[in-house]
Amino acid sequence: MISKFIGQKMEAERKRSELSLEEVAKKIGLSRQTLSLVEKGERVIDSERLLRFAILVGRPISFFFEEKTSKVQLFFRAHSAQKIIPTLEADLIERYRRYVELEEILGIKPCGQLPQSVPLRSFSDDDKNRIGAVVQEERKRLGISDAPIKSIFELLENHGVRILVFDFGDPDLVGSGVTCYHSESGPCIFVNGNGKMPAERQIFTVVHEYGHLIFHRDQFVNQDSFRYRKGVGKSKSPEEKISDYFAGVFLVPEDSLRRLVPVGYKISPADIVSIKRFFSVSFNTIVERLHQCALINSEEKSNFYRLVVSRGFKKKEPNALDRKEFQFNTRFENLLRKAYENELISVNKVGELSGKSMREVRDLIREWGKLGSGS
Repeated sequence: MISKFIGQKMEAERKRSELSLEEVAKKIGLSRQTLSLVEKGERVIDSERLLRFAILVGRPISFFFEEKTSKVQLFFRAHSAQKIIPTLEADLIERYRRYVELEEILGIKPCGQLPQSVPLRSFSDDDKNRIGAVVQEERKRLGISDAPIKSIFELLENHGVRILVFDFGDPDLVGSGVTCYHSESGPCIFVNGNGKMPAERQIFTVVHEYGHLIFHRDQFVNQDSFRYRKGVGKSKSPEEKISDYFAGVFLVPEDSLRRLVPVGYKISPADIVSIKRFFSVSFNTIVERLHQCALINSEEKSNFYRLVVSRGFKKKEPNALDRKEFQFNTRFENLLRKAYENELISVNKVGELSGKSMREVRDLIREWGKLGSGS
């Protein structure tokens, strides 16, 4: 179990720092007895206290996961990468750890079905062609041809990519998603579930992060986390341009788009709304794809963007999808239920792994009971 490796690391670092159990327990907010159980791997330490311990002994929090999974590598980007605080990193790693531990309890091995890494650093026309070829290979591998994707969450999770959606702050500050990867236990995509995030952006974010796993996976190697300023407009970083382009082409294949919009057809805002609903993407994504496929010119593209802003949709989505229609974190919760119903974990362990309060856990278990009874 991961908890045993973490405990061993903590004990070794405590002794290296010449600190007693009592001293450390007092500083990180645990009892001496609980800290002793943590070091033995018999109790799971939460991310906040592990972060306090890491700061106390002068180690990055990822250090405590290295023996089990080489290194936990996170790929961050934001308008200002410095605004990504250590507590968020710790929280993401903790959520990842709990997901992996749950799979270990159930005897589930990492699927290992990620596509081959395709390192890409620039964004020329030749690079766009290369990205397009990768998209075709990926859609073929995933068995979706050029059809619209019913649920990107379910599709990728069925092919070995963990996805967790939760609120980790204002997306304008900390970004809309984070990619996690390590060599032994596989990937995880974290999607910001903040209320400012429309469903269309969450869908795009999943594929954008998947693009990072394909094109920038080698940038994760030998780093605790990789951060960069993503930029906007023409100053947007190459990494962002690559993953944005990949996501657009992946979600809106050209052949499928052309069947909806024959060449020479005058496209109206209402048409774009209809098309965006068909592909479950944003208004702006459809405008961008229409321009990339030469179905509208640059002037028409600018006019559509201006129209959206003039009608009050600068930060909102026209005719937005209902977020309630999308089931998030279903694989994780299904595994959690399976482990509990097969008596592999206790009620308390359900709380530990899910990060829920006991009241929330009891409500969750009641819901599971209703599913089992068919009511």
